[in-house]
Amino acid sequence: MNNLNDWIRGIHHKISGDHLQSYLEKFNYRLTGTTTPPNTLQACIRGWRSCRNALIHRLLHSNPFNRLNEIIISFNCPSFGDYLMFSNLPELFYKKYNLYTYISNDCVFYNFETYKLLFEQNPYVKGLTDKEPNTFIDCRNPKKGVFQSKIYCQRYDLFDCDKIPKIYYEPKKINDYENVILFDVATRSLGHLIPKITERANNLLKDIKNTDQNLKICVLKYKDTNNINRLIPNVEFNYIEVENIFEYCDILSNIKYYIGINSGSSLIASSIKEYYNSDLKIFYYTPIIGTADGGNWNPINVDLIFF
Repeated sequence: MNNLNDWIRGIHHKISGDHLQSYLEKFNYRLTGTTTPPNTLQACIRGWRSCRNALIHRLLHSNPFNRLNEIIISFNCPSFGDYLMFSNLPELFYKKYNLYTYISNDCVFYNFETYKLLFEQNPYVKGLTDKEPNTFIDCRNPKKGVFQSKIYCQRYDLFDCDKIPKIYYEPKKINDYENVILFDVATRSLGHLIPKITERANNLLKDIKNTDQNLKICVLKYKDTNNINRLIPNVEFNYIEVENIFEYCDILSNIKYYIGINSGSSLIASSIKEYYNSDLKIFYYTPIIGTADGGNWNPINVDLIFF
């Protein structure tokens, strides 16, 4: 029975109860070279309903980490936004399997601030390690380019997978930004899309400003601006200088409006709204086709503007 359980978990991860019979026959054929199940399996399948139900439950709900003392994740993620989609995975692992997570040193971070914000601040992550990974997360479906957080949650039988990705850093209170409209239409990877939304974004800014003349339009000025494509509005605005990603979170947790594009920065805004600033109003430009997918990437707590 243990060999059967290990074979199914190791080769197939999980099986459907509807196909249990065929899996048992396949296992028996590999073991004995015959297509007729032995009497013990026949009795289990045909006569002993309680035994069959127990076997199904064990195969469908077995703990894939029952022989591990820790979870070591290797991510294949190209950017910050991709990592952020899985930021609450260590917490879900801990709540389900009572195991802490380590991040493999073979992970590639475009900017190491990604690790500092998403994992160093995460109480369910114990740090980086050179140990062999035992859990592998590929952030993209190679055929469709859509994000796969729900698929991995299903694979590991995790709950609460529909929650907004979580940032565990608690932002600071900054009173000066309470009436700010943050215009952050900037991206490294989708710069070719910015000209398509220039006019619409500027009109949106004017419409919001007309609702309250006390609102101030601000654009971020990063210390490191390499390879960042940015749309500068043609209305009056002020710059806000940002030293690091933690200051960016501080700003988002205090402003009233955020206007962004399909990028990791907008996903940070969505997370901040969910956990720290429920009054934040987010407008999010996203292409109808291409890299965006409404069910897997676009946050559920924002106003989407398709183009």
